[in-house]
Amino acid sequence: MKLLELRLTAYGPFTDLALDLSAGDQGLHVIYGPNEAGKSSALRALRHLFYGIPAQSADDFIHPYAKMRIGAVIQADNGDRLAFIRRKGRSNTLRASDDQTVVEDSRLYQFLGGVDAEHFATMFGIGYGDLVRGGREIVQGGGNLGQLIFAAGSGVANLREIQNELQSEAAALFRPAGQRPRINAALSLINKYRKQMRDAQLPGQEWENHYQALRRAEHRIEAVERELKQHQREMHRLGRIQDALPLIAKRQALIGEHKEYSASVILPDDFAEQRRDLLTRIGVSKSERDQSLNNVVEVEKTIAQLEVSDRIMESSERVEEVYQELGTQRKAAKDRIKLDSRRSGLRNEAKEILRGLREDLTVDDAEQLRIKKTDAVYIQEFGSAYERITTRLETSREAIPGLERRIRDLKEQLQKLGAPRSVEDLIAAVEQAEAHVADEKHCRAALSEIRSARQTLEIKLNKQSLWTGSLEELEHLAVPQLETVILFEKQHSEAGIECRRIEEANGELTCTLADLARQIETLQLQQQIPTEEDLYQVRAVRDRGWQLVAGTLAGEVPGKDRVAEYIAELPPAETLSEAFQSSLGQSDEIADRLRREAEKVAVKAKLLADHNALEKQLDHLEAEQDRALKTLKDLDTEWLALWKPSGITPQPPQ
Repeated sequence: MKLLELRLTAYGPFTDLALDLSAGDQGLHVIYGPNEAGKSSALRALRHLFYGIPAQSADDFIHPYAKMRIGAVIQADNGDRLAFIRRKGRSNTLRASDDQTVVEDSRLYQFLGGVDAEHFATMFGIGYGDLVRGGREIVQGGGNLGQLIFAAGSGVANLREIQNELQSEAAALFRPAGQRPRINAALSLINKYRKQMRDAQLPGQEWENHYQALRRAEHRIEAVERELKQHQREMHRLGRIQDALPLIAKRQALIGEHKEYSASVILPDDFAEQRRDLLTRIGVSKSERDQSLNNVVEVEKTIAQLEVSDRIMESSERVEEVYQELGTQRKAAKDRIKLDSRRSGLRNEAKEILRGLREDLTVDDAEQLRIKKTDAVYIQEFGSAYERITTRLETSREAIPGLERRIRDLKEQLQKLGAPRSVEDLIAAVEQAEAHVADEKHCRAALSEIRSARQTLEIKLNKQSLWTGSLEELEHLAVPQLETVILFEKQHSEAGIECRRIEEANGELTCTLADLARQIETLQLQQQIPTEEDLYQVRAVRDRGWQLVAGTLAGEVPGKDRVAEYIAELPPAETLSEAFQSSLGQSDEIADRLRREAEKVAVKAKLLADHNALEKQLDHLEAEQDRALKTLKDLDTEWLALWKPSGITPQPPQ
């Protein structure tokens, strides 16, 4: 008989799968695939195709019992062909290709040539379990029937020679009392290295002594370093005091000099210029006063010489009114001419200005060109500035005659003066005084700086709330060195940055973990996805069942409690064979589901692995955060201890 086609319509993990096996003269076909690809399921399907699907089948995890179908096309030696379908049921399970016409089992047995199910399984349907069982029978029974059946079923003719070769190879690898075989030599080498490792290791007590000595040395080093830092701080403090001694002495000397001049009146820097200006103004005022007195005398003389009639004097009020009206009329007439001229000029100027802006503009268009209020304000400001400058210019011009008179008077006074006296003594005194001007200015500047610095220090000292006292007490205050403060500020800043970085990373990891947990929960809600751990567990159950079955087949009766416990794990099985068959079905089912849902399984496995890895990272970050917070707390404690001698409770370094 030759199998031309195998159709796995609805069986196990397969749906509408057809294997064309008609090619080739001898009909030899090799079907291969990775683990759990369905090779064992296909072999069971071939057995069930020829001899029927058992009542309890584990290959219904996709297709229910009523839908399970296996089809095939076979050919006898005389060329007859039979196309049929096997369904699961109790009777009439063999049907034609239309799945309706019933085919007698005797028709199929004619093609099988009288080979029953057990013979077929031994000769043509050896699976993984059969190979394991046959191998154990060979090892246990030597040349018994199990060995012959295994040799005949597997096509191994020289099994004994292969066994001898394997034993020779095993003897070359290991002998219980040997030394040269590879495993024996490797074990000797391992023992040698273990002995060397034990010799190289320190005893626990000795290591503990060394460790304690190391800890004591480290504590001593820390104590010496703390003492060294304390001495360095004291040395720096004394150095600052030493550096400040010249300045303090200079300050005391300046304060002593300042006391000598404490009763003096301090004149402004421009006192000489102000004095000369006032003397000049006094002279000008006297000259103007004399001139005014002369003018008054002349006017009185002129008034005394005038002769006025009584009639005119009686009408003096009317004359005055007419005179005023005449003046007003004349002024108005003059102003009108001026205004007309000014208007004409302004109109011409406006025309010129508008023509300069644009040729088609007229005076009537000027209203549209009126400037904004802000621009008008700017223009008014500029006009006011121009008026002020013009006024100053006119004032300066009016002052010129007075200044010229003043110059003439000074020249006359200079001519009246006699020969100038010798000024050498005065020059010498001035030069001597000028020699001390720099010292005087320096003294005044130093005193001013001292007063300003003292006031600034007092203001800052009053503003701060960490310490109360005077400037003299502040000079003797034991405060940390600036370099130490900068170092603490840097360390505190780095520790704070590290804490914030760890906190941000912790938050990101927590969010990522929550996201992974949601994804895993979503996959689990969609459908329970098997894992490799589930497969390992069901295979462990299968292997325990196989041990019970193998022991039964070998004549070793297992304990009833073990068998009952095993059967109870796999309901609704009632016998050991049913329980073992159920465990096989569960193992194949999970394996097939792993293959079908490999992508989901991989996604779930990756999500779980990522979740575990992130949890480890989160634990590591939490440990780092604890260390960083401890470092920050230690820095704060050391910072407070650094300021303790001064009696100040400081703010944080930053």
